[in-house]
Amino acid sequence: MLLLSAVTVWALNVSVVKIGLAEIQPLAFPVFRYGVGGLVLLLILHAREGSIGIPRADLPVMVLISLFGITLSRITFVFALTNTGTSNTAMVIATAPIVTTALATGIGLEQAERRHWLAAVFGLAGAVLIIVGRATPAGLGGSLLGDRLAITNVFVSSVSILPIESLMRRLTALRVLTWEMLIGTLCCYLEPSPR
Repeated sequence: MLLLSAVTVWALNVSVVKIGLAEIQPLAFPVFRYGVGGLVLLLILHAREGSIGIPRADLPVMVLISLFGITLSRITFVFALTNTGTSNTAMVIATAPIVTTALATGIGLEQAERRHWLAAVFGLAGAVLIIVGRATPAGLGGSLLGDRLAITNVFVSSVSILPIESLMRRLTALRVLTWEMLIGTLCCYLEPSPR
């Protein structure tokens, strides 16, 4: 039930953000959503763990995962939705576990079995067929830009996950998530938006 709930919320997220983009500037979503969420989590972190800080030695890794996992990920996500449909964006983003597994295997964090690679090939092929099948000559330019941004989103999100394991040996998941959201939101102000 928890997995079903998570998938349902994730699926609704794409549609809700797409609808909201008709009324709200694209960068307002990540700044408001993750900024407010990070502040709320900061209060929860203090209440649960009695402190809110992170060790100075962990700050470079925290900035890296925040930059990739929140800033770049959210910017590419909202601009992907601005330039293509929700189904294309959702289908491309659904390949994130495949990309994460490939990257983790490539750098030696995990070992994928043959059945994982077979599932990866079918998953990627299915996503490509759906996206290409929906493309029309008239709408190809905008759709391809959005699809490229969605692919970039998958890559930067996957990259952000890889260093988290090292932080989780020393910090709680709540502390990592709180600071990832806060630092990532701050970086949104420093990051130029794509043209």
